[in-house]
Amino acid sequence: MLLLLALSPMLAAAAPQAGGMTLERFVSARKERLLAADANKDGSLSLDEWKQARAGAGGDPARLFATLDADKDGSASPAEIDAFITARFTKLDANGDKVLTRDEAQAAKGAGAQKTPDE
Repeated sequence: MLLLLALSPMLAAAAPQAGGMTLERFVSARKERLLAADANKDGSLSLDEWKQARAGAGGDPARLFATLDADKDGSASPAEIDAFITARFTKLDANGDKVLTRDEAQAAKGAGAQKTPDE
């Protein structure tokens, strides 16, 4: 649920349109938002950059960053970010039709609202 809460602003910012949101659009919108935290513009996110971007957001930023940094090298590469976001889309796409609908996004948001950032 920590992941859902961290991504909630992104769900709201790029909420599915009437026909839904494709995986490509979902990844593009979220990757752009995540990489906006790339202060040194090296194409990857460091834990320090992540902490700066998440300042005041609650929860443990290091815990969420650990899920982004799949190879545990201290930075989240574009490939790791893509994999993370794609997995998130797959989890949210309740019916598996490769289109995230407003109802699916709202259901996920509602489920996340009942959890604390550290769960």
